[in-house]
This record gives sequence, structure tokens and C-alpha cells, in this order.
Amino acid sequence: MSRPGVEVTSSASAPAAGVPTDTGVGFLVSEFAQGPTDRPTRVTSLDELTSTYGPRLASWPYGYDGADVYFHEGGGALYVQRITDSDAQAASGDLSAVTGAAATAKAANAGVWGNDLVVDVVATPGGNGVGTRSSKGKSSGPTQASLLTYDTLAAAGAHMATVTLAGSIVQTSVPIDTVQDLVDFLNSGEYVVVSAAANPAAELTDGTAPFTGGVDGTVPASGADSLPNALAAMVKELGPGQVFVPGHSSVEDHGAILAHCAGANRVALLDGARTDGPQELTAGATVLRGAQEDRYGSLWGPWAVAPGLALGTSRVVPWSPVQAALCARVDRAGNPNQAAAGQWGECQYITDLDQTFTPDDCEALLYAGVNTARNVYGSIQAYAFRTLADPAGPRAEWRELNWSRLNMALVAEGTAVAQDYVFSQLDGRGHTIAAFGGGLTGICVKYYAMDALFGDDPTEAFSVNVGPQVNTIEKLADGILSAVLLVRMSPHAELVRVDIVKESVTVALA
Repeated sequence: MSRPGVEVTSSASAPAAGVPTDTGVGFLVSEFAQGPTDRPTRVTSLDELTSTYGPRLASWPYGYDGADVYFHEGGGALYVQRITDSDAQAASGDLSAVTGAAATAKAANAGVWGNDLVVDVVATPGGNGVGTRSSKGKSSGPTQASLLTYDTLAAAGAHMATVTLAGSIVQTSVPIDTVQDLVDFLNSGEYVVVSAAANPAAELTDGTAPFTGGVDGTVPASGADSLPNALAAMVKELGPGQVFVPGHSSVEDHGAILAHCAGANRVALLDGARTDGPQELTAGATVLRGAQEDRYGSLWGPWAVAPGLALGTSRVVPWSPVQAALCARVDRAGNPNQAAAGQWGECQYITDLDQTFTPDDCEALLYAGVNTARNVYGSIQAYAFRTLADPAGPRAEWRELNWSRLNMALVAEGTAVAQDYVFSQLDGRGHTIAAFGGGLTGICVKYYAMDALFGDDPTEAFSVNVGPQVNTIEKLADGILSAVLLVRMSPHAELVRVDIVKESVTVALA
């Protein structure tokens, strides 16, 4: 090709390693017994969840149950964000008994769980397993910490500290000597935080500091900013995925979730209330439909029945964690444009539905923007896959939820490709422009090969424009590199018709 000019090549190279592009990730927001409220935690199992967020809350089990169902239904990575309101308080403990001066420690996060914390400081245990005389001449008696076995004792350390939660030791120090050593030890763990202490160079004294004053606050969190603040902590840089807040069914909460997804390139899975029938679900969808963010989310009902924690029992759980897992299962095959419904939305853990809607109800709900689950020949399946966008409205082209999920993938992967070109030099022969266009074309070719993009050949399915109409001299001179992607996303079948025509045996078939 002559120069100057533009040459576009196609590549299928992996995206930049630092940019997350996995659309199958789940983002769970809920109330928990404990755990951080200022940042999410990535977990891949229920054991990891409970180690950070504590046991199942009897008063609000939907976070625990949602994670449990998500993993049982085949979900993989899950970001978890805890919600609290302004009434929640962290427990505190007075360390002056062991530091000799004013020093207050707090539980790492709010909740009554912190009232079970105890900080113990004891003299370094001797060979007989009981306390020894400290440097201040005070004898320490046998305690839980002094019964531990230590392979090596540092000669410089005169004391050891432990943090106990509900009677079990969860953090143990090496031998320490000063108040500052204790502060550093406590701040290095996940349970206690000390902002400052008087006389940091002072020596420690044997003693015990129990914690009190922890409060859960209102459960579920009732503050107007509680959910928006929790959603804001799940920053866009964590990548794409499905956001679900099981048990939160108000229009205000749904609006906050949709707004978050629109800004973070994610998809919202919203639940109606457990008791909502077709009329209530339709009313909820009607309120949400028409907002600019309606194409980023879907509303689901009814709730599902899952096996209980005890043999022979069951639990009723919102549908959103089930659907998040179904999306994750579909995405493992690499095609987010495949609707996670029907045979691609068949449950492997859910046993039943809490309500049964008639086929006419389900059809009416579909047109209203509500997705339903059904019992299909003994199998519990998601049996719709639409967004809240009005098919007769200005965002009709976003009617199908798989289109929103494919768009989410294209945005994430396009961002990963574009990131490689930040600060690249814009040469006059178009080499950088061509390579940029080639990287974006590679993404589209991949999805065309999966039939996610619609057309007899690639030129009918997508177009990547990085030409001079898009990258004008003025833009390049201003340091702006641009591309325009046009894509035709493949729809999914919502109605499959089979016409059976009987012909006489005397008639030859064409």
C-alpha cells in the first residue's frame, strides 16, 4: 500500500494483562455479620466468604445464601461488598491496662461481632508452659496465650500478645517489648485497629482488654446513602460483570444499582420482592423503564427454592444470585451474547420456585420488561432474557439482555486494547493507527466466529473505522487517537414455531 495511507491488520492477541475483561464475574452487595465496608473482597468459595464476612445472619440471610447459591450453581469469582448504615458502630477496647497510658483500639469494622474480641498481653512463656516474671517484676499466671507452643523465642522480647474472637485465638504475635510493638502487631491483622498510643516506647504490662460497644445498625441497612456508598466502593477498575443485591427490591435501590452499572460497565440483576406477583412486578418495571440506565439491567421473579443448611430442609432465595451464576457458566464458553436462559439457563442446585406464574402471566411480564423462571419439564430454568428497555421506545435496540452483556464485553476488551496505545507516538504514516484498528478488529473477528455478530461475512457483521474521517489531522495534532465500531449483534430466539402439515398418501412431497 502507498504511503501516506492507512493499513488495517487483524490480530487476536490477548488483551493487556492489567485490564480485567472477564464478564462472568459476580458483584454481590449485601448485609453481613462482619467484614470491611470501605472496599470489596474477592472470594471464590463460601469458606473464603465466611472467613471475612462471618456466619449467616439469621435476620438477613440473603448475602450468605446468595453467595452459597452462586457457587453451587457454578459461579466463579465473586466480589463481595458489605452494606451498613450510619447506626452501625465498631466495638472498642481500652488498652491502658497493658500499655500503662491512654490507648484505645477499635474493631476493624462495625458490628456486634467486635464485642467478642479480647486482646491479651502476657509475659513470654517459660519452658514449663506457665507465665514467667516480666521485666517490670510482675508475675504472669497461666493464660490461653501462655499455653501455646513457640519454636523460637526472640531474646529481646519480654511479652506476647494474642487477639481472641469468641474464645478462639485469631492472631498471635512474635515476642514483643514496647507499646509501639503492640500497636504494630494489632494493626498488621484483620481484627483490630489502633490509631495511636501514648508513650509508644514504654514497656508492656501483662493484662487483658475486652471490647464492647459494637452495634450492627439497622438490618437491612436503611440509610439513603447506604447502598450507593457500598456500590461506589466497587470501582470500575475491578472490571465488568453482574451486580446483584439480593433482597433489596425497592425502586430507589433498583435505581441506584442501574446507575452504578451504567457508570461501571456492568449489568444489573434486580429482584422483585418475594411476595410480588405479576401485577407488582409489572408496576416495578414500569417505574424503571424509560430511564437512560434501563438498558443496563433486568428485573427477575419469582424467588427460588434451594436446599437448606440442614438435611431435608429448604431455603427461599432471590433469583439474582442464580442468574449471576448462570451468566458465569455461559461466559466460560466465551460468548456473552448467548442468552443464559432455556437450556443455557438450567439450574443444577435450585429445586423449585416459590411461586408459579401461568404462561400468560410470563408472556405479559416479558413484554413489560420482567424476566421469569419456570419449571420446564421438571427442570428449573431462566426462561426470558430481556433488559428493562422498552421495545417500542428510544432504546429498543437494547431490548435483549445478551446485547447489553456483549456490549459490556466489547467495552471491556476495547478498553484493554486502547490502553496499550496510551502515550504511543502517532506517526504520519499511519502505523500506530493501523495497529490500533487491527487490535479492535481482532476482538470483533473473535465474536463473529462465535456467531455473536450477525452477517453473511465479517463486512456485514461489523466495521472498525480508524480512517482519516475519524482520525483527522486536527485530532492527531491534539493527541487524540479514535476509533468507531459498528456492530450488528445477533438476537436470540424467543418464539420457535413448527408447522406440521398433513398430506395425503396420494400426494407426492415436494
